[in-house]
Amino acid sequence: LSPERVGELMHLVRTEGGGRVPVSVSLPGGWDPGRYPGIVQNADYFTLHGNNQTASKMRDLAQRLLAYNRPVLLNESDDDDDDGQIPPADTAVDTFIELSRIGASGGYFDWSGEQRVCQADWGPHSPRLLNFLQAVVART
Repeated sequence: LSPERVGELMHLVRTEGGGRVPVSVSLPGGWDPGRYPGIVQNADYFTLHGNNQTASKMRDLAQRLLAYNRPVLLNESDDDDDDGQIPPADTAVDTFIELSRIGASGGYFDWSGEQRVCQADWGPHSPRLLNFLQAVVART
């Protein structure tokens, strides 16, 4: 399925489902909403990934998407190292804070080990997630 046609699929899901289930698609970091108007027209909310984007770039993208009057959720923002340390400036913690300040949802996806941790479960399942949460508390 090409990105240009994702909006058609979203419309089909909404139509066939009778509008009972919110429809969205996960969007990569650096995504340009103007390039895929079908997605913008058919998404009930926008789900973003950090994908090597700075906090300021993610904030700018979220602000553009918030103009469509739909929720913006950051699905993941992760530092790419495996040392369990607090992420450096302008990574996961800063992105979480920047998006929270403008009314978008921050998020963190813990890639530690084999298990993917759902961001709705805030229990410290790994040293990386615990460090992330401690850093958010310390910076806010």
